[in-house]
Amino acid sequence: MRQIDKEFKNPGAEHRAKPFWSWNGELTTEELMRQIDVLEDMGFGGFFMHSRTGLQTEYLGEDWFRLTNECADEAKKRGLEAWLYDEDRWPSGIAGGRVTKNPAYRMRSLRMQVLQGGSVPAGEENLVAAFACRLENEVDLYDCEQLKPGDKTDKTLLLMRSVEMEKDPNYNGYTYVDTMNPEATQYYIELTHEQYKEKCGKRLGDSILGIFTDEPHRGTLMDAFGTGGDLARIPWSARIPEEFKKRFGYDLIPHLAEIYYKPEGRSVAQVKQHFVELCEQLFLESFMEPLNKWCNENNMIFTGHVLHEDCLTAQTVMNGSMMRNYEHMTYPGIDILSGYNKCYWVAKQIESAARQTGKKVLLSELYGCSGWQMRLEDYKFAGDWQALFGINLRCPHLSWYTMEGEAKRDYPASIFFQSPWYKEYKSLEDYYARIGLVMKQGDPVCDLLVLNPIESVWCQVHIGWAENLGPKAPEIKKLEDQYTQLFYWLCEGHVDFDYGDEDFLKRMGAVEKDANGAPLLRVGQSVYKTVLVSGAVTMRSETLKLLKAFENAGGRVIFAGEKPAYLDALPVEAGTYDFGSSVAFEREPLLAKLDMAAARCDSDKIYLQMRKDGDEYYAMFLNMVEEPVETVINLPEGIVTELCCRTGKQTPVCRNADGTMKVFFQPGQEHLFRVSAKTCPDCGCKCGEESVETEKQQAQGVSLGDPIAYELDEDNVCVLDMVQYRVENGGWSDEMEILQADRRIRDILGLPYRGGSMLQPWYAKLLMREKPKEEGTAFELRFAFEAETVPSSPLCLALEHPERYSIAFNGVELDMTPDGWWVDPCFQKVHVPNNAIVTGKNTVVLKGRYCSDSGLEAMYLLGRFGVRLETRGESLPAVEKVSYAPGARHLYGGVHLLGGTSVLTELPKVLKLGSIVEQGLPCYSGKVTYKFRVPEGAGEGEISLEGFGGACVNVAGQTISFMPYKACVKANEDGTLDVQVVLTRRNTFGPLHELPIVAFAYGPDSFMTTGDHFTRGYGLIGNGLHAAPVWTACK
Repeated sequence: MRQIDKEFKNPGAEHRAKPFWSWNGELTTEELMRQIDVLEDMGFGGFFMHSRTGLQTEYLGEDWFRLTNECADEAKKRGLEAWLYDEDRWPSGIAGGRVTKNPAYRMRSLRMQVLQGGSVPAGEENLVAAFACRLENEVDLYDCEQLKPGDKTDKTLLLMRSVEMEKDPNYNGYTYVDTMNPEATQYYIELTHEQYKEKCGKRLGDSILGIFTDEPHRGTLMDAFGTGGDLARIPWSARIPEEFKKRFGYDLIPHLAEIYYKPEGRSVAQVKQHFVELCEQLFLESFMEPLNKWCNENNMIFTGHVLHEDCLTAQTVMNGSMMRNYEHMTYPGIDILSGYNKCYWVAKQIESAARQTGKKVLLSELYGCSGWQMRLEDYKFAGDWQALFGINLRCPHLSWYTMEGEAKRDYPASIFFQSPWYKEYKSLEDYYARIGLVMKQGDPVCDLLVLNPIESVWCQVHIGWAENLGPKAPEIKKLEDQYTQLFYWLCEGHVDFDYGDEDFLKRMGAVEKDANGAPLLRVGQSVYKTVLVSGAVTMRSETLKLLKAFENAGGRVIFAGEKPAYLDALPVEAGTYDFGSSVAFEREPLLAKLDMAAARCDSDKIYLQMRKDGDEYYAMFLNMVEEPVETVINLPEGIVTELCCRTGKQTPVCRNADGTMKVFFQPGQEHLFRVSAKTCPDCGCKCGEESVETEKQQAQGVSLGDPIAYELDEDNVCVLDMVQYRVENGGWSDEMEILQADRRIRDILGLPYRGGSMLQPWYAKLLMREKPKEEGTAFELRFAFEAETVPSSPLCLALEHPERYSIAFNGVELDMTPDGWWVDPCFQKVHVPNNAIVTGKNTVVLKGRYCSDSGLEAMYLLGRFGVRLETRGESLPAVEKVSYAPGARHLYGGVHLLGGTSVLTELPKVLKLGSIVEQGLPCYSGKVTYKFRVPEGAGEGEISLEGFGGACVNVAGQTISFMPYKACVKANEDGTLDVQVVLTRRNTFGPLHELPIVAFAYGPDSFMTTGDHFTRGYGLIGNGLHAAPVWTACK
């Protein structure tokens, strides 16, 4: 038996995801051990121990290391993998701010000031250069001359200063680090990596496998990202002028203006390319290589990702060439933010670099910013294309240790016990573990190298070239469009390919011949038969020489569209690119020219990746669209077995006489096949009689109609998040959302705002050690809701830190003694006497003392009651105008925008089909079990669901998460069937007041919107079972 067959049903920890385990509160051994148990139950293979916003245990303190060791030891006992994370929050490199206490290690940029005439200041230490020039069209540079201090000019005056990054609480009051300074990196290693080595000892490389570096970068290149909108900045370090001259043979300073502008109106300038290249080299040499070296020397795996990969522009803005970073990581990684990101080429880039550098494990930090509304199927849609393109170490973002305070807004959702579907989640990780196992087998079937044109972006940068990490200049937009279009054409034509970075080609490229004498172009550990050049404006002279040598040896070089007009970012001489063959930049002519698909598929909506392991092939097909597709595929000759990654089953598949197979794909569905012999087995059936996964003709199904009863597995929720406040017995404020009130009080007390980038609590504690204990300032909050009827069943109030407050419902003081927790241990439940609730208006008054570490948060009234949300004078926009942000995924159950006043009602006697939001359960987020009557005499049958608003559905012990939403089940003995819809926490934890209601991505700012992006009403998603199940009896 093959080893893969032994493992396929239940792959081990190495093939399973390791989430970011967000250490974001006061850590205790007991709670950490409980959570490891949950992580294992969810199907994870380990965890990254990751400091996040809200951490109270001192980062890199004695307790931190003790708890790290305890978790690593527990992981080893369970057969799980424990991993470190190398920073307090992110980006990596500052050791929680300790590195950049030293001003010499702080990040700097070269900031340009533009004046209309004037004199050059004398005696400014940070003034690097000054120029007089004439500007046209805002970016075209003419008559530029360098000036000295004291010189005057009537022309446009450009002053360029080396400026230190502004201090920020995100870096615990300091700045990010100069990642082009090797001394800063060495100090960082001493404070972080060496401390782990000392405190964790022999665990490194054993129970602790490796360490994750997160979002390092070398500074922004003329983009508003991270600069407060200042476009006139480029990365800078004290080493740059000297290193530039050493590496390129000329002085940079006299040419600085040519980086910011277009010299003589030309888009392309060599100094631009040289400058970005230098920054890339310095970043790699000063940051990535030292970290990789330390890991190699200490038996540790180095993984993580650098900042921003989504397009060539984003890569250039923050780093340069993303592919060159991957070479310096044991397990290179990417970061795919949001649940709707479709930048498929990001995974293709890392897959290419990994193939060429011999790396078998590729990481993706995925699901970040995706929001509470994600279904299990959404997680599958977001993960499938990454698995297709080689991602086999999943790092789900994020599993919160706690939801306390600001932590609950740290880029939700929490893929952990706080989500009601966490017990159903394991099936998803089983599925991806199986795909990862299979797609590690053998080697890729790939003969095409596509020249990566990123250096054609470098040589065309200027002020205004990019906007928010995307292209703005027309010439860059054209290049980006052609880059992505080529990707789609090749994938739709089922032609596998690798990108080729020109630095890789320079250092790893060679022309060879195979055993039959056919020419090959080698790049590291990969070889290719054809090279495709498309979209490039410039090319390196070394690349040109290599491609000519390849063609002279008989290899194929194809230019699609216009040939480069530059060589080394200088205009080319006639005849420079007179080699290779040319084809129009059009899909069909290009694919016909290539004619090299590894397998055939009639549909361009199906993408394909193939592996060859000895005499066996593995082929993964994926439907990239959300509609069904039936197509014909043709695999290499041999016996075909389908490996079902959802169930772990292996099933022989028969072909038609011509070797083809008809295959049916549900929306987003995958099929994975193994081809393992040269002849078709004697299967005793007519080959090709039925398609794989075809929609077979079945008996007519019967609608089960309306549910006859329902059950909730949690108490219903009335969210209390609209409030009035007063400080020290002052006047009451207007009613506002709770987080807005928190900021108003902080304004009054002169305290900085809380938020995702606030000073870390552990660091604030260190600052407060020498100060007297705060007494705080007295404050009160007043919440209001209405009651149409007084609930007769027990009630409780869930809130954080009940010991800090006194609370009265309509004057009735509550006993603040906690009695268990709800959703997360931070939400402590206190009893609310039923006589504290009255019909009509109810007022809840909370009193406490506000200190620097305080924070106002919503409270949650829990019980067996209904809730109706009504307007009380507020004006709400039409819901259809504020439903979805651009790029956001449309939800099956739709959305609601309801009034801002909560009214308690009785629970409905029964639930109708459709959204539960306007049936008394607007903010409920647990599980809802619908009871249906099945046809008389029914025993076993197939249940089919049209769709539902929720994460997944449980029926008779089976979980239905993915299309076609069917399962074979057995009815209850009393002739009923229970259909349990597992909801998400979106309608409880929000964001509840953000417009549009469904965003493309979610983070801390999603909960603090203003203006047109804020509503006093509640924006909710349509939860529940929206159509009657269909029952088909089994014959």
